[in-house]
Amino acid sequence: MVRRGTFLAALVSVCLLVAASGCLRRESPELENRLNEILMSGNEALAAGRYDEAIRQFDAGLALGPGNPALLTNKSHALRSRGVVRFNASLQLGDEAEKAAVREAARRDWREAADLGIQSVRQMKSADLSEMWFDKSAYEMNRRAACSARAEALRLLASKFDKTLADEALAAIHEYAEVERDAETRAKARLAAGQMLLDTARGEQAAAEYRKVLADDPDNLDAVLGVGLALFQSGDKARYREAASHLRRFVEAAPENHPLRKSAKDTLDFMNQ
Repeated sequence: MVRRGTFLAALVSVCLLVAASGCLRRESPELENRLNEILMSGNEALAAGRYDEAIRQFDAGLALGPGNPALLTNKSHALRSRGVVRFNASLQLGDEAEKAAVREAARRDWREAADLGIQSVRQMKSADLSEMWFDKSAYEMNRRAACSARAEALRLLASKFDKTLADEALAAIHEYAEVERDAETRAKARLAAGQMLLDTARGEQAAAEYRKVLADDPDNLDAVLGVGLALFQSGDKARYREAASHLRRFVEAAPENHPLRKSAKDTLDFMNQ
């Protein structure tokens, strides 16, 4: 099961107007107003879970303002969210051919979402900051959202479909963490990176990501569990003692109804055999 909106809490609500060439400039008032209307309508549909409608709205805006980073980013979020719905739906299907078709549709959504995120980040980086006419805080917000869109789509692709994308996804998550101001959201991004690395059998790298979270928040149970699982996954029995220490700490501190408590205890029991 994949959860939506792993580490992006809010939708982009500010329209940055970008020319097809990638140079930020002021458009005509009529076009500016129309693009903002489309962005708002698309955001309303996206927030309500009407992803097909949101994608159509953002496409209409991109037809008028090619390369607009806010539209690129929000279309990326809509595609990623639709892909999550499709992927989760595939888990409930019994027919293997139908399941494969739905999973492929999810993969295509996530691939396009990643490509749009990459394009949006590129547009933001190409901006000449000395000539920007809009509020700097709006630029920073859109930059964070673009980095988040790219990172989250690549993470999903690497975790569920293509392990070879793990390095690209990790680099994207790192760049997002650098521009994210909120400590809690930044920690969630690093936890997501750790899980992605576990999913792609990169235990040592996963442990490093979880340790970053623990450096800021020593009592973060998700990171405690992550380090334990990552060290266990490494297969290095010399690391099992440290892995067991983290797993034991998690089992002792986690609530009885924690969904991962039993699996952590089972892993700890296996290591103690």
